[in-house]
Amino acid sequence: MLNSKSICSILTAAALGLAARHSAAATLTVCPAGCTHSTIQATVDVAADYDLILIHPGRYVETVTIQGKSLTLLNSADVGQGSGTVNVVGPGRGPVFVLGSGATTASADYKQVTLYDLNISGGTHPGGTGVGGGIQVRQGTSLLLQASTVSGNSAVAGGGIGIDTPNGPSSQIINSVISGNTARAGGGIVVQMFSAVEISDHSVITHNTAQVGGGGFSESNSHLAINNSILSANLATGACDQPQGNPPTNCDAGLGGGFVVGGAFSMSDSTVTGNQATAQGLAHGGGLYLVLESTPISIFRSVFNQNTVSGNQGGDGGAIFAYAADPAYTLNLNGVYVVDNNNYSHPLPASASGGILNEGTLNLVHTTIADNYPGNCVGGTGCPP
Repeated sequence: MLNSKSICSILTAAALGLAARHSAAATLTVCPAGCTHSTIQATVDVAADYDLILIHPGRYVETVTIQGKSLTLLNSADVGQGSGTVNVVGPGRGPVFVLGSGATTASADYKQVTLYDLNISGGTHPGGTGVGGGIQVRQGTSLLLQASTVSGNSAVAGGGIGIDTPNGPSSQIINSVISGNTARAGGGIVVQMFSAVEISDHSVITHNTAQVGGGGFSESNSHLAINNSILSANLATGACDQPQGNPPTNCDAGLGGGFVVGGAFSMSDSTVTGNQATAQGLAHGGGLYLVLESTPISIFRSVFNQNTVSGNQGGDGGAIFAYAADPAYTLNLNGVYVVDNNNYSHPLPASASGGILNEGTLNLVHTTIADNYPGNCVGGTGCPP
């Protein structure tokens, strides 16, 4: 995923960062055979704060725990040592990477773990906190993930990545792919209360599945920013009790095929396409399910198309469902296209929208809402005539 320009940028940033933080920073090497260390964890254990760990291409089946150290883990092929991919695969118990101690930590004392050009898969986190199948980010450490892939992981919340760093610095996901992960909430990523993450620079969240928040779920009082990225083909399924031989009962809604947003949120220069909220019960928000609060949510220069909502007990908002407890709560759309989204729920509400279901106040600037089935924008204040 790295080109020569990005490699140069990475190495320059790493070198400057290490030099600025720790004059005695070292470079350590791990490889499947022939090196002093043959596992990533063994290398982490002997590393000092701010060290650089070069991981030779190969397959590493292990759980890696990093606490109390700022480290950079980098595919050695990016510096001309070997060729190929670094595959870090969970052994079938717990997340692949566990970052931070989980103990209460002042923001100024947080460490940062940087993961460059790694493939992270096979993590499972069905018990304990259940947060983060591929990467669990806990108090004490923030994550910088760049040019990496997190795929085929599962958890209760945040099948791919779980961010649980209340009042800590924001984690960053840059030019990375989060795909094919599963969870009950937040198939691709979960951002827990008072935690923050920025997803940017051609990152892709795709083909993840959850009962709510197929691509991701950000809880109340969290902070999420998505810039210059893609949410595509994610699925929210809802859940029902399934008595043998009887119709499903006690169905929970399928919310937010692309993302469920419960906290502070901004989006710019991004595409939300082909996501689905489909459930035996209600289904809302094929692309996004937004919880509007007193602080407005703003989306700039983005495209919503071919998202679908389909609930067997009704549903609405093929592209966006904007829930608002107070009709004054505001969603700002500036330079946004909401086109060719669909609502196939049945029965359809009397006034249904394949585009936007709006329960608050909608402010539109240079925005197009058109060709959505069966309607473009319904409810609240500010829908165009």
